[in-house]
Amino acid sequence: MSQHLKRTKETDDLTKATAVLREGFVCVVAHVDTATTAPKCVPMVYAYHEEGEEKLLYLHGSTAWPDTTPPSLKHLLRDGGVPVCLTVTLVDALVVGRAAISTSLGYRSVVVDGIARKVGAKDRAKAIEAIGHQVFPGRWSELRPLKDGKGGELDTDGKHTPTTGVLSVSLTRDATVRAKTHAPDGPEHEGQEDLDWDGGRAWGGILPIRQVYGPARPDQHVKPGTAVPDSVRRLVEHGRSG
Repeated sequence: MSQHLKRTKETDDLTKATAVLREGFVCVVAHVDTATTAPKCVPMVYAYHEEGEEKLLYLHGSTAWPDTTPPSLKHLLRDGGVPVCLTVTLVDALVVGRAAISTSLGYRSVVVDGIARKVGAKDRAKAIEAIGHQVFPGRWSELRPLKDGKGGELDTDGKHTPTTGVLSVSLTRDATVRAKTHAPDGPEHEGQEDLDWDGGRAWGGILPIRQVYGPARPDQHVKPGTAVPDSVRRLVEHGRSG
C-alpha cells in the first residue's frame, strides 16, 4: 500500500469514496490536450474494481473520434500514463430554500487526482467485463462474447487498434482521493427574515431524487415472442440495488 494511504484522512476519504464509486457509472475526466496544451473535460463510463489491496478505476472511451468535436482520447492512451482529474457526483436531493441563497443540493461526490494508464492487451477483457458489470449489473452473461483480432473488441496479439480505449487509474498507488457528502435536513443559513417571509407560510425542506428504469422497449430487430432478459427485468423492477 502506498505511503500516502497511511495518512488517516486520505484513508478515510478512500473508504467514503468507494461507496460512491460503486454506485455510479459516469465520471467527468479533465486533462490537458498535449497537442494544443488546452484543458479538456469529457464524460466517460467507468468501473470501480478491486484486486487484493489494489483499488482502481477503469475508464472507457472511444478512440475513433476526430480531433475536433467531440475531442479525441487517443493522446490519453499512453503506456507511461497521463495526469487526469476525474469527478463523480451523485445528486440525492434538492434542498428547497425560502431564498435563492439557501436553495442547494444534497449530494455525494468524489474527486480523484491521478494517472490514467493504458490498459494492456492482457487486461482488456477483464476491464471491459468490469465496466459491463458496473453499468448493467447481471447483463454480462447474456451478451455476445468479446471478439479478438481485427475488428474485434480485444487485441491480445497487439497487432490491431480497437476503436474503444480502456484506461486505468490506481486509487491506491498514485492518486489522491477526496470525498465529500452534503446531506442537510433542510435549507441551511436561513435567518428569521427567511422564516417569516410571506407571513411565515413559505415552504422549505428536502425533495429526494431517485433513479428509476423502464418500461423496457424492444428495438425493431427483436423477434416476436422474445422475452425481456432477466438483467433488464431486474433493473426495471428493482433498480440497480436489485
